[in-house]
Amino acid sequence: MHARGLLPWGNALLLLLFALVFCPGAWATDRQEAKAAAAAAETAREQAIAAGVEIDDEIISMLEEIPGLIASRQYTRTVEVAAEAERALALLSATGASAQKDRVSGLEELVGGIEQRLKASNQAIALLQDAAEGNSRAIAGQSALFADTVARLDPLTQRVQGLTEQAQKLNAANQQQDNAIEDNGLKIYATLMGMNDSKDVLDALNQRLDRIVQRGSALPQRGAAEAEAEAEMEPTDAGDSAESGLLLALVLGLAFPVGVILFEAGRPATGGGLDPGSHGLLAWLGAGLGFVALGFGIMFGPSIGGLIGAPLHSLPDLLEAGNSSDLSESLRLLSMQLPLTGAIGLIACSAVYGRLSAVGCLLAALIAGAVVYPLFGHWTLTDSTGPEGAGWLTDAGFQDPGAATGLAALAGSMALALAFGLGRDRSQKPMLEPEASRVDCAPGQTACAPAQAGSWAAAGALILWAAWLVSVLATAPDMGAVPWLALSSAAAAAGAALAVVLIGSLFPGSSGWGRRLPGGLLVGVVAASAAYAIASVLQMLLLGITTGLVYLAAVRILGNRLGEAADLALMFAVAGTCGSLAPGVFGPEGLLGAGVVGGVLMQSFGLALALALALGAGLLLALLLRSLSWLRVAGS
Repeated sequence: MHARGLLPWGNALLLLLFALVFCPGAWATDRQEAKAAAAAAETAREQAIAAGVEIDDEIISMLEEIPGLIASRQYTRTVEVAAEAERALALLSATGASAQKDRVSGLEELVGGIEQRLKASNQAIALLQDAAEGNSRAIAGQSALFADTVARLDPLTQRVQGLTEQAQKLNAANQQQDNAIEDNGLKIYATLMGMNDSKDVLDALNQRLDRIVQRGSALPQRGAAEAEAEAEMEPTDAGDSAESGLLLALVLGLAFPVGVILFEAGRPATGGGLDPGSHGLLAWLGAGLGFVALGFGIMFGPSIGGLIGAPLHSLPDLLEAGNSSDLSESLRLLSMQLPLTGAIGLIACSAVYGRLSAVGCLLAALIAGAVVYPLFGHWTLTDSTGPEGAGWLTDAGFQDPGAATGLAALAGSMALALAFGLGRDRSQKPMLEPEASRVDCAPGQTACAPAQAGSWAAAGALILWAAWLVSVLATAPDMGAVPWLALSSAAAAAGAALAVVLIGSLFPGSSGWGRRLPGGLLVGVVAASAAYAIASVLQMLLLGITTGLVYLAAVRILGNRLGEAADLALMFAVAGTCGSLAPGVFGPEGLLGAGVVGGVLMQSFGLALALALALGAGLLLALLLRSLSWLRVAGS
């Protein structure tokens, strides 16, 4: 090639060499400027964030665009975008700083106002503290003045309390006086209602006065010394009379088991069963032990809601009692109640004679003496013998003279329920079995005449007649009433026996009505003990006839099912039921005396409670004995 041909190519090579030497430096300069602009924009962003400025979306999009521009080598555009973003951020930071400054200024003004109010509050608190101190000093002065006033009023308060106590005592005395006036009014009313013929009464009193005057004129005159000696002896005689009454009650109480044993002696013992003597003694002993251990407390202990006494309240005193010239009230009550308790045990176990083992007989009598008799007795106590809260049934108007309800009806019904619950005893003969088919035996005999059993029963009935007087002596001790009690019981016994004889004459031969004569006597005697104080001889005779008829009807209905062993229990149940209703019929405010049925209703209510208690206890005890076969005699 010639030189002219190489010239254009040489210029081109020179331009290429120049571009290779100088252009990379220019590119490098543009890249560094772009990165510096991007860094400045990022720094402005961080400062804006630190200043708490909120960056809008347009600036954020510009900042996010910068890395892409650098990567695509658009450095000029990068510098422009970064500069624009930096200016926008600087403007935002300046605006945020101004707003922050304004807020700080506002806060400073607010704090200044708060400080001023706090200063005012401190001043007010200081004033309140000064006022509180003044009030405290004033209160202290008032307290001292009040204490001084109270000290001056204390004697007046004591005097007012004393006057209040005196007023309460006067109110109690007035209440007692009102009660006494009411009781006297009732007694006067009863006395007036009991006078059937005033003229006859006055004539009888005049005749008695004449006899006394004649007797006094016949006696030698006594001197002043003898009269004074007699006056000195009167308190002792009264004490001896009370002790004699207690002794008589104990003697009659001991006679009761003898009468029961003799009454039951005409029946042969069931195979393996107890003889009448052992059966009666175990029942008498079990009832007495139960009453001493629990029954006395249930009957006479502090009342729990008026329903039951504290069972073990009196037991420590009874166990620590010793021989003393002065008999305590607790021992006197126990001595009077033990014969009755033994009686209820004998009656309660009489209907199951020969069917229980020794332990079973003892258990039945124990429950009767420890729970059944004292529980009903707690309901019928009087104010003179019972603790506070007891005797609610008596307070309601129920009367139980002679223990007709609380002993006879209670024990007889419990015995019948016990026999009924144990089921029919095939070995016992019906009460109304024809006379020709009966063979009765005395104790220890295998065969005997039919009349011997009647003889034993008659002897037992006569002893029980005398022994039943203990129920009256224990519930209302009055030695002067014993003669009238004997006469009235004889009238009632005669009426009941008359009913038995009449029924026997109407149904001769075919039935054993004649063997019911001892039972007829006893039902009349027991029923009479409940009405002897309010009824005449004619009324007692009527009561005896009615009781005898009810007894014979009960024998007719229940005799074949329960058997001969239930005779004694049936007698006491019927006599106690009729005797319980007698005060409501013959009393001065009764059905016959005043035509009032309230007394009969109240007596019926008390009798229903006694029967419910006795029947419930008898049936529960029968269930227990049936579940424990070792308490019964095998085959009974």
